[in-house]
Amino acid sequence: MKLDRINRLLNCITLALFIQGIAIAQVSSKKINVAKTSMTSANTNGKIEGKDNMDSGEDKLVLSDTLSNDYDLRVLREKMDQASVGFLTTSFAYKEPGLMKVNGNMSGIQGRFSRLASEDNKIFAQFNGSFQQGTLKYDGGLFDEEGNTTPYSFDGDKMSVGKFSGFIGKFLEPQNSAGWVFIPQVGLNIYKLTDSDDADPYDYKRTQNYTTIPFRLDVINKYGPHLLRAHLTYHPSFLFSGTNKTDIPGKGTLTFNQDEGTGFEVGADWTFYHFNIGLIYETWDVSRSSSSRGYIEPANQTSFTSAVLSYAF
Repeated sequence: MKLDRINRLLNCITLALFIQGIAIAQVSSKKINVAKTSMTSANTNGKIEGKDNMDSGEDKLVLSDTLSNDYDLRVLREKMDQASVGFLTTSFAYKEPGLMKVNGNMSGIQGRFSRLASEDNKIFAQFNGSFQQGTLKYDGGLFDEEGNTTPYSFDGDKMSVGKFSGFIGKFLEPQNSAGWVFIPQVGLNIYKLTDSDDADPYDYKRTQNYTTIPFRLDVINKYGPHLLRAHLTYHPSFLFSGTNKTDIPGKGTLTFNQDEGTGFEVGADWTFYHFNIGLIYETWDVSRSSSSRGYIEPANQTSFTSAVLSYAF
């Protein structure tokens, strides 16, 4: 089973590198054709030369690729070379289907750094991080050794979530795209959810750590006065690794492996005059854990709906 997972991981990384290689090889080269009906030839001491071809009807002035490519790079660098830091507020929901759920609001800080890493091949890199916490409402039950359940709920369940991700990809601009640029990327994502041991006598500490190799696509418009960007991220199950550490009273700390799960994120943001506002929706679906000393962690589902306000510099 472990060898199958390793083989799938290697196959996916190989495929990602192959796609990245194709993308790098397809560096676009543009020419600007300026139609002219009549132009008087000038000498060659630093001036543009033209020609009059009234018979053929093909009066065009061909400029070099350098101007177009340099302008593209300058615009892309102005748009994408930035760092930002700000605040986010989140509507959070966590549930173990049929057993319990926790929901409420979280708030915290968020930061991002992005850069056009290679001018020749338009290689792009970005790093994102956030931390947020909140006091939430628990609805579930109390379970005894025989498996009997007593409904139970309380306000004051303290939880926190930390995330860090890094991506690398390449700018792709299809012909006739009207300035829209696509940036396919592959990266590394680290996610940590902590359920603190609160004052409630039935509460206990639990920490979930997930590591994934996600695929991300950013779409931006490079010619607008401000930066408009949308993105979607997919965390495939076969590139998912996780552990769940639970402190059970009287049993100590139990560690569970949760290596099956998927994640999905979609969002959009707008940067204007150094200020950035954005909306993000993210969801995770994690399968039940392996057994540890006769216990298991059930399957869980988590969702975040976040609003972000940050300052870019």
